[in-house]
Amino acid sequence: MPTVGSRVTYRHWQPGDDEAILAFLLPVGWIARQVYLDKFSDPLLEAQGIHLAWQGDRVVGHVMTCRRPVFMEGRMRLLGGIGQMLVEESLRGMGIGRMLVERALDYLTSKRCRAVSLHTNRGLERAMKFYAAAGFRVWVEQVVHVLERRDSVEKSTIALRSITPEEAMPVRLAWARSNFPVWCEARAFGSGEGLLGTWEGDRLVGYLQFNGEQVMQAAFVGEGPERLINPVIRLAAQRGAASITWHAALGGFWDGLLKEFARERKVTGQVRFLRPLGRDLDLSGQRPSWGTVGTW
Repeated sequence: MPTVGSRVTYRHWQPGDDEAILAFLLPVGWIARQVYLDKFSDPLLEAQGIHLAWQGDRVVGHVMTCRRPVFMEGRMRLLGGIGQMLVEESLRGMGIGRMLVERALDYLTSKRCRAVSLHTNRGLERAMKFYAAAGFRVWVEQVVHVLERRDSVEKSTIALRSITPEEAMPVRLAWARSNFPVWCEARAFGSGEGLLGTWEGDRLVGYLQFNGEQVMQAAFVGEGPERLINPVIRLAAQRGAASITWHAALGGFWDGLLKEFARERKVTGQVRFLRPLGRDLDLSGQRPSWGTVGTW
């Protein structure tokens, strides 16, 4: 077991570290073994972006960074992310977490990131206070709408058809230019499974990722975006779902539109923090969408 009086050292990831890291992380259940081993399939994740605290031959602290291109302040910029932040419980309160975060921020600053985001849960009051003390502020909170199946859903001129991530990218960029921060890479859609284009005639006006029961993300750049909701409910009914959940940002774009369709609306307590790097960053005019900027 780690000893409080033993010396703690810090460095970034090196080959051969994974087994010691996994012995530390896996019991928490945050990440699967193979996902961690495959981490460098992300081209913007570098060894220097994973910061470790060691006590002897044991990992006692870990934080991972990522970088994502987003559209903010009128152009594409890099947004840093911090995730998989963990400190050995018996060693908390000794400044290990603060040192790891400082090292992560220094690294992301050196990579010219404009700001850094991370997410946690309001139920984790100690974590909330820790990140606030590190200069982070609440950027967006998650809300979930539960939409009921309807036997009779009004007709819509919107059609839903499968599309590829590459086909969705022009809509994603148009969505970003409307001041919604998004991760503007085709790989943001993962495999593209469940990616549906929303069409009005032969014009692509939006997209969503939908697994039959849950809307993970959605964008709409045409007029009357609320017209997208009924086709999704109808599609869910055709697939046998009694209801669907739609995750959105509290007070954001989809939150207001979904209220009249939802039988239940609940704030989940999941919070995304933001910290500017360099001169102050003003995103007060933006209405972020929950989940569209990925962090580990």
